[in-house]
Amino acid sequence: MNRKLPKLYDQITDKMELDPETEMEVEEILETSFEIMTILSNEILTGDFPAEEETEMIAEIQGEIRQEVGTMIGELDEVLNPAQMVQLGQIYAEEVDPRVGQGIVNNGNDGDDGE
Repeated sequence: MNRKLPKLYDQITDKMELDPETEMEVEEILETSFEIMTILSNEILTGDFPAEEETEMIAEIQGEIRQEVGTMIGELDEVLNPAQMVQLGQIYAEEVDPRVGQGIVNNGNDGDDGE
């Protein structure tokens, strides 16, 4: 497991007031996404690509990582309300990755537009 996850989970527990079931769902979504993104990132680092296809293959894997981030945000959006998405995004930005955290925040803010 990524070493950032336990600290992320601790921050979610400490700062967000989620019921245990929702918290477990959030952790499962994050863990699954981390596993997929780690596998894809390792493919980039250890991949033995033919020289003429290397740039194209790396770009394709990066696209898969971006797609996984989108999937993760969509799944989180199904279990959290907009305010919780913003809060989680802020925690994620501090603990893991500012860009992905901002994407989660933006999703939460978009959810507030219609209310």
